[in-house]
Amino acid sequence: MKRLFRAMPTVAALLNAGAGLCWGQYLETVIGVGDSPAEIVWADAVNKVYVANTQDASVTVIDGSTNDVVATIPVGDYPGFLCWNPRENKVYCTRGDGDRLVVIDAIGDTVTREVSVPYYPGHMVYNQTMNKLYVSCSDDPVYRISVLDCGPDTVLRNIPVKGVGRLLWHPVTNRIFCYSDLDMDTAKVIDCETDEVAGMVPVDNGGYFLGCWCHSPVNGLVYLAGRRSVYVLTPTGDSLVTAVPVLGRDLEFGPYPNKIFAVSGATFAIDGSTNTVIDSLSVPGSQLACDTQLDKLYSVHLNSRSLYIIDAQADSLLMTIPLGRSPERLSWNSINNRIYISDFLDNTVSVIRDTSTGVTEHAGSRLPPKPAATVVRHNYYHSGQTPDALLDACGRKVLRVQPGSNDLSQLVPGVYTLLGGESGQRRRLMKLK
Repeated sequence: MKRLFRAMPTVAALLNAGAGLCWGQYLETVIGVGDSPAEIVWADAVNKVYVANTQDASVTVIDGSTNDVVATIPVGDYPGFLCWNPRENKVYCTRGDGDRLVVIDAIGDTVTREVSVPYYPGHMVYNQTMNKLYVSCSDDPVYRISVLDCGPDTVLRNIPVKGVGRLLWHPVTNRIFCYSDLDMDTAKVIDCETDEVAGMVPVDNGGYFLGCWCHSPVNGLVYLAGRRSVYVLTPTGDSLVTAVPVLGRDLEFGPYPNKIFAVSGATFAIDGSTNTVIDSLSVPGSQLACDTQLDKLYSVHLNSRSLYIIDAQADSLLMTIPLGRSPERLSWNSINNRIYISDFLDNTVSVIRDTSTGVTEHAGSRLPPKPAATVVRHNYYHSGQTPDALLDACGRKVLRVQPGSNDLSQLVPGVYTLLGGESGQRRRLMKLK
């Protein structure tokens, strides 16, 4: 039975009342969506935002350029997690009512297929190298990771992994990292070539549930948030490097310099080269997103109903923006430089845009985002004297760009960031088909 609950105009009233406040330059608009929005994902190749409305059996689609709702897609009861496949222009959506995974065509915004997977599919991760989708399925007492071939969207196999939770794909070692909800003190690694468990790493988490993953594209190390520590694993997942004694509910990579941010009751900056805490802020949070163009960290906190904007270089709080009653998830649009925040109780998505650089938008006269992106297809000529790192929209290193000509034909279309090795400068590349 669906909840008979509709949004109250708290956020809209807040937007109007705060137009003259200092944070008014950030809160761009508030968009009404379906009932109880939670998971939210930005699809870079089509510049759209997809929002799962858990009590509306639908997914709302928002145009990333105009902030207009362009579609509402029926997907079945209790849509949960979302995952973007840039190679196939597909969005995958799990359903909480059984054993179905919904495939959405991001060009026409229609459901093209429903895939049968083990019961209660949850968190997903896309393998860009092999065009495969890994789905965590908590069909007690079996528990499995279902592997899909994303071309025909068919199940290749189901990997028996005890108590699987959140997943991370490592683009360099081509391995899936997951943790065990049942063991609670074990991280597991899957070889994507064979889709078999390649190793298990014990972590001393005191029997508590483990949290989110991230990895550093600078040195390849993998980070896992726990109740006692942030655990650092080797890129292949064959051993534990160290345990950083901070509590983390969510993790995010910050590129300048090589930092990992962990957030819970406070926010901690971890030096990715030494794996030690180098700074801390009394800023709580539950979900993080990083703007790697302007070096800003965004953190939402349910209890304070606020968004915190942090300078990711100086590790200092820049601004606090009041939100609605239940901010849930964050997603960053690197083309228009916007942050989207779903609100579970207000049935809205708040749109945050940093206009402090002087670039603003006006109705009927929309200016392009800055800095402008270099449009490339199959080849990019790098005029620099030293190699640079090419990062995807999630901040993951996908290529080491050498001076001279570089073959980009294997990269999927989308927006990438070129990270200067010595200069520290950044440029955006837009890869076309």
